[in-house]
Amino acid sequence: MKKIYFSFIAFLILTAASAQTAAQKALVGTWNITSIGMEGNTIDLSTYKVTFTDETLKQAKKENINIKEAEANFKALGLSYKNISLSLNADSTMQMKIQNTIVNDDTYKIVDKDGKHYIFGGNGAETEYILQDNVLTLMLNKGGDIIHMYFKKE
Repeated sequence: MKKIYFSFIAFLILTAASAQTAAQKALVGTWNITSIGMEGNTIDLSTYKVTFTDETLKQAKKENINIKEAEANFKALGLSYKNISLSLNADSTMQMKIQNTIVNDDTYKIVDKDGKHYIFGGNGAETEYILQDNVLTLMLNKGGDIIHMYFKKE
């Protein structure tokens, strides 16, 4: 019975390690930012085209918010995110650059928690991510606002 129990534990450990490796392999490479979004509103960083949700447009009209001014503010936010690249390496090191200047040089690990996927930086930072259709989406919590950063692999 003990032999079966230990075999089962070994199987679970190998399965978890295998899943970690597969997830990490899919993420390895250099990713360039393509767009950012907040609450469904997005800005394409190559064209600076802003797309607002119907809900945002209704709310702006209700509150007499100048949508052109809101668009200009959103574009200004987009400028601060332009030219970001994220390199995730097979040796669990990562590097983030803004306009080719290194702004973060760290280690990382991939963790699945409560059905969601996270990248944990060596400094303890936790970022939820989704990898779907060759687009890496990072969800950053900035003071309660969730900023979605969309990346494509080089």
